[in-house]
Parts: sequence; structure tokens; C-alpha cells
Amino acid sequence: MINQFSTDYPLWMLILPLVTGLVFSAFLYFSPPKKGRKNKLGKGIRYVLFVFRFLSVSLISLLLLNPFIKTSKKNILKPKLIIAVDNSSSMLATADSVNIKKNIESGILELKTRYSTAYDVENLLFGDKISFGNPDFTDSYSNYSQLYEYINKQYPSKQIEALVLFGDGIYNRGSNPLVLSKSPFKTISVGVGDTSSRADIKINDISYNSINYLNENIPLELNFSASKMQGETVTAEAYIKGSLVDVKKMHINGKKANKTIKFDFKAVETGKMHLSFVLKVNKEEYNNSNNHADVYIDILNSRQKILILANSPHPDLSALKRSIENFKNYQVDIRFADEKTKNISSYSLVIMHQLPSRKHRIRGILKQIKELNMATLAIVGPQTDFASLRSYYSNSGIKSSIRGYDKSTALINKKFPYFKINSTDIQLIESLPPLNIPLTNFAGIESSTVLAWQKINDIKTNFPLIYFMSEGGTKNSKTP
Repeated sequence: MINQFSTDYPLWMLILPLVTGLVFSAFLYFSPPKKGRKNKLGKGIRYVLFVFRFLSVSLISLLLLNPFIKTSKKNILKPKLIIAVDNSSSMLATADSVNIKKNIESGILELKTRYSTAYDVENLLFGDKISFGNPDFTDSYSNYSQLYEYINKQYPSKQIEALVLFGDGIYNRGSNPLVLSKSPFKTISVGVGDTSSRADIKINDISYNSINYLNENIPLELNFSASKMQGETVTAEAYIKGSLVDVKKMHINGKKANKTIKFDFKAVETGKMHLSFVLKVNKEEYNNSNNHADVYIDILNSRQKILILANSPHPDLSALKRSIENFKNYQVDIRFADEKTKNISSYSLVIMHQLPSRKHRIRGILKQIKELNMATLAIVGPQTDFASLRSYYSNSGIKSSIRGYDKSTALINKKFPYFKINSTDIQLIESLPPLNIPLTNFAGIESSTVLAWQKINDIKTNFPLIYFMSEGGTKNSKTP
């Protein structure tokens, strides 16, 4: 630990308190007495009082320079060595499963013994979920995406020396491990189980929205991979409640292929929609169990109401209303802060446009929103009262008042976890004209909650342009 004395001013100014104390004390005790008067204090007493006065005045003067002590503590962390084991049942899908299990366990033990001195060794299991302990190889799936997402979220990449991966390379959830392995840290793969390539097709992933609305189209993407199926045609059949509703075909050109088939269904009734998908091919396969998948989609019959609560009329309000109402299941109402707003509880989301403001602090409405645990979106502008905004959003991360305004474009956070934006929309958003944003300081905002960063004069900043936060399960968002 290192302690260092410092002040808010240059160090040479430390002379000033000493000079002040010296001059003041000397003037009091050693200045010539007025004519006709004698100094009643003895010389020894005056020296003692001079020293005390010098110290006290110097100390008081020193405190005016805001002195403080900086403490530096050096804490050396070992680099992390992460051992991840595929806990899926396919790892033991060979005749020599007993030896494979023993070899994995002995390999993990040897790594821990050899490297525990130099590294902080951690052991993870992945499959259906991330877990810890000894592998039992009972999981139904292998999800490499989930593993890399967990590591990227839990550990700083600079702290990870390497990831040692025990797996058979077979994945049926998430993305291709070859793509995921292009991470900031080194990945060392240890091939175990049945790593041989055989003729096979399998469903990797199905992308869809789990909640949809009546009479809307439901887009769905089925991703599958094919091995040693060159020249074959894969047939994808879609079933609703056991009835065949759609058939798609795709030709395979290479020895290995990763393909995506798009489906589009109509939501014709409310409730739980059960979709089944089956892949078929004429060539004999090694494993047919991975050719089938089921998804369940909730179909709702209710329009969600959104309230745009504005400080004053603004051209953005009608544009915002039109863009939201392009989606059939949203109804948007615009109200102004000086109007009486009724039935707040009937809305699913409140968009606050330049509110709270200096003119309209809307304390009563904000209290109602908080009591109802309603989601909000705050659009900040010149009329926004930042003190009231910080008071309402206690974890907003806003740490200072406005220093001015500047022009900023958006830089989309590619690692934003809550929803995905396709590459075309990202290019469009990042090419839009700049916004006039208030300049303020932020602190304590996790990068995973930021949808877009501020980009000022073509320079990416660490300040968010659009970000999300949660208070007691209530989701909120803020954007200039």
C-alpha cells in the first residue's frame, strides 16, 4: 500500500500556508510595540506562543488548499485458465464411453494440478445450461454460444489466459463453435467423444418471437447443418398441431453446409401455437434424432397501449406515433403535460418526451408510474430538467448537470444482448443525421445495457446515446 499526499492545487502552493503562518505569527509577537507601551510577555513565552500560532495558522491555511491523501493498493490477480467440458450425452455416444469419461476426468485433474500455481483454474460444464462440478454427460444439447456468452459476461477478456475446451464439436443449439472461437482469448480444443464426420443433417437452431398477435404473420428461420450430403436435397416439413402446413426444399452443394430456411405462418387463433419441424433426406443418416424440433408460440388477442407524454408540441411526436403504429398491435396516444392524463394504468409503456421539465415536473404522474411499476422511455432534450430526471431514475448513471450541447450520431453496440438488429438496419441507423444531444457525465452504466454509444465528430465515446436500465423488475430506457 502506498500513501501519497496531494491537493487540488500545484504542490509549490504549499509554501503559501507556511509563509502566511510565519508572517501572521511574527506580526503578533515580534512587531515593535506602540510608542509608550511595553510588551508584558516574556521573551520565552512569546517564542512558545509564536510556534503555536505559526502551526495553527499554517494548518488552517493548508486546509483551504483541499489537501488529501491518495492511497494506492497493488493487488496482483492470477490470469484465469478456464476448463469447459461439454456435458451432453453425445460425448459418450461411442463403444468406449467408460474410458472417455475417465480420460476427461483425469485430464481435468492434471490441468488443475499442473497450472494451479500460475493460474486461477476454473471448471465449467455446458450443455442445456452452464453448471459446475463433475460432468455426468446427461444434458440433451450442446450450446457453445451460451458458454461463450457466459464467459464474456462473467470475466474480463484481459484476465483470461486461455479456454481449454473438452468437446466432440457437435452442437445443436446456438452458433457454430468455429465462429465463436474467434474471441479475444485463446481457445484450446481437446477433441473427445465421437469426433468423426459422418453423413448427417441436424437442426441447429430455430429463430422466432415467442409472443405474437392474432392475424399477424409469424416469420421463423430454421438453421440446419449437413455433413457428407453433397448433391442431396434436404426437405423441411412444417406441422401445426400434427397437420402438414408447409414444405421447403434446399439443395446441398458441399461436403459440409450450414443453411437457413425461412418460413412464414399466419396466427389464426389465440392460445399456444405448436409448430413441429422435420428434416428429411434420401441418403441414410448416422443419427435421425436431431432432425426433429418443436417450438411453442403464444398468440395474444390484445392491443398494447402506449402513451407519449410530451412537454410541448414537437414535430417528432407524430412521426414517433406513426412509426410505432406501423405494428398492428400497438395503439399510441399523445398527451401533453399541461393536460389532465387519465387511466395511466391502461398503458403498457409511457414515453416521456423532454419530461420532467423545469415547467412541468409531473411529480404526481411519476409517482403513479412508479407505483404501477410501468416501463418508461425517456427522450431527453433542451427542456428536460436533469435534476428531476436523476431523482426519478436513481440508477440512471447521470452524474453531472448539462455542460452544453453537441452533435452526435449513433454507434450500435454489437454485443447488446436484449434483442438483435440486422446489419441493414445498423448501417441505416449509423448513417442518419446527428442528434443535438446534451453533454453530461455518466458513471456506473454497464456496457451490456447500452444499445448505442455517442459518436461525436466521428469519435466513439464511452457515453451512451440509448441505454436501458431496470429498477425492481421495471424496464426503463433513456435516449437524447
